[in-house]
Amino acid sequence: MASTDASRLDEAYDEDLLVPGHCACGALSFIIDLNVGRPSTSAYCHCTRCQRFNGAPFVHTLHLPFAAVSWMPEACEDVGAPHLDSNTLQEAQMDRENRGFPKARGGSWSELLETYEAQAGRKWKLRCKVCSSPMGSWSVVRNGWSIWPPTIQRAPSTAEEASNHNNTNNTPTSHFTGKQLASQKAWRLMRPDHHQFYGPWRSFDVQDDGRDKFIGYKGKSERVA
Repeated sequence: MASTDASRLDEAYDEDLLVPGHCACGALSFIIDLNVGRPSTSAYCHCTRCQRFNGAPFVHTLHLPFAAVSWMPEACEDVGAPHLDSNTLQEAQMDRENRGFPKARGGSWSELLETYEAQAGRKWKLRCKVCSSPMGSWSVVRNGWSIWPPTIQRAPSTAEEASNHNNTNNTPTSHFTGKQLASQKAWRLMRPDHHQFYGPWRSFDVQDDGRDKFIGYKGKSERVA
């Protein structure tokens, strides 16, 4: 059996797997810790719900466990995710400590997360309360997040954007590590590998991009020829 010695786990902790992101205005930010949990799904979603909530033909969605995502500014103790088990945060922190990972929040909620109950008692869409940027969703069924990777911190695409970036609240941010950009190593782990809900309701046809397409969820629906 492999050793679970804490010092060995500490040595294995990889800061390149810390992924910062934020909303358009920069008031709301997050850190994804891929050391804690890897994506269970990374796909382009073509469902009509994602289309309408994002005003886009499809969206890249990343399914992550609760403990892998921490939000800032963090909420006060009496504000949390809808239907979040009160023991979840404590269990997430204990899991990190048992695995020898550096102490961190191990999952958190933010006072700047605005929620909309998209599926009664099951799923809430998330936006920044300041600028209304769509950030993803919270699923009580999976006890986890869907994060939209376009919100992950990257280099500005144009000189004009870079100038605006430096003169507004929209700044490269991490309240935890000082990291400014997601590493290429992290991006490889988050790369979408298929299209889901690619049915007749889709608003955009994707040419062959080397990714399988499914009518619904991968492994639970038919593959599109």
